[in-house]
Amino acid sequence: MIGNPDLSIPIDQQLVHNIDMMLQITYMEQYWQHFHQVFPIIHRPTFLRTETSALVATAMMAIGAQYMDTASSQQHAKYFYESCMKHIVSTFLVH
Repeated sequence: MIGNPDLSIPIDQQLVHNIDMMLQITYMEQYWQHFHQVFPIIHRPTFLRTETSALVATAMMAIGAQYMDTASSQQHAKYFYESCMKHIVSTFLVH
């Protein structure tokens, strides 16, 4: 059964806080430089990372991290993705 989603609920914030803020910014920049050019689904002029839902910001960082060639970035992308999936399942599914 589908529940009433609250996308403002923070997702695994411990994970996000464990990743250096500069890396988070880099992942967001990668999102804008690569993914957004092909799939402009976020309105960049009005986007404020600090005011968007944690789910959206984490999904954007997961995508952005995929564009980097380091093992740690790929691992971060996996963690971001898994965190998003856990949040979606726990938010939208009522047990």
